[in-house]
Amino acid sequence: MKTYKEFVTESNQAVENLHEGWRSGLRALGRSVGRQWVKRPVDIVTGLYGAQRATQAATNPAGYDEPGVYAGLAQMIPSVNPGATAVKYGAMAFDAVRRMKAHQKYLKMKKKEEEAAVKK
Repeated sequence: MKTYKEFVTESNQAVENLHEGWRSGLRALGRSVGRQWVKRPVDIVTGLYGAQRATQAATNPAGYDEPGVYAGLAQMIPSVNPGATAVKYGAMAFDAVRRMKAHQKYLKMKKKEEEAAVKK
């Protein structure tokens, strides 16, 4: 059985190792993104946004959003030729329209709930 001091020492060491691993990984990612930032800033921004949207759609508490995941992944495609660029911007437009419709639906639902609350 470990003593409390041994447990705390090992825990602190594990946390420090974890932080060091994240720092080195983020540093390498930052260098890579920094090099690419000069070359294709739009690709970097849309790629990061696409990754965020795909992750958000996959971990949606309301359920797995398959079209949202695919739209997010398509936004991560680099613009290397006109076809890839068309797919990328098409996915961005598709995602924007889906989000706008979902927001309008949410506003209508909220308005109905407010009207029902006023009638009571």
